[in-house]
Amino acid sequence: MRLPIVRRSHIRFDASCSDHHLRWLYIPIFSFSTPITIQYLMFCVSFVLLNALRFLSVTSMILCIVSSWVVIALSFEDFGFYFFTAFNHLFLSLEAVILIASEFGIPYKLFAEFLPLLGPKSSLATLGLLQLISGFCVLGDLHHELIDPDCAGNPHFWKLLLATGTLLLTVSLFNLVASLSYRSKMRGTLRLERDQGAVALRSQRQKEKRIMEISPPLYAV
Repeated sequence: MRLPIVRRSHIRFDASCSDHHLRWLYIPIFSFSTPITIQYLMFCVSFVLLNALRFLSVTSMILCIVSSWVVIALSFEDFGFYFFTAFNHLFLSLEAVILIASEFGIPYKLFAEFLPLLGPKSSLATLGLLQLISGFCVLGDLHHELIDPDCAGNPHFWKLLLATGTLLLTVSLFNLVASLSYRSKMRGTLRLERDQGAVALRSQRQKEKRIMEISPPLYAV
């Protein structure tokens, strides 16, 4: 008995899928029906690099959440409750949670309608700027009394702040540079290419074909 053959197109990411909250589950890496060209290889390389950058972004924001709550806990233990310090780090951790959710596009409707600058049709410029600000906020805690081992009781706490802030600044710069590199409307947004991979190349070729069919040649009378 022969088993049925499942075509690649049946499990391919579909941008028009009605279940927008499940779109993140359909993440193809390569498209076997696309001819291998230099442009195709560039799309594959960019797909891998962009998803590696997404992994670093999520990691940096998780470290931001951890460091923020450690500052709140140690500050409350050694110096008592101070509203503005607690609110500052609470807001920073909530911002990190929102940025992590935006990297996966969950929930889709929230980012598509209410936070379009972090939505699927936006670049990574807003994400990079928010990470840059978060990195400065984390590094700003290095002057705090908590880094003193006599007060905090942990001589290695400053290393967590330094590593988190440095990683946030580095990832934010990479996101800003990537946003400047993906400004072509023909290629689509950076998030689209990062999620769809080589399928975005097929969409680009279809757009070019439609433009050539609609636009008349220059030599036409």
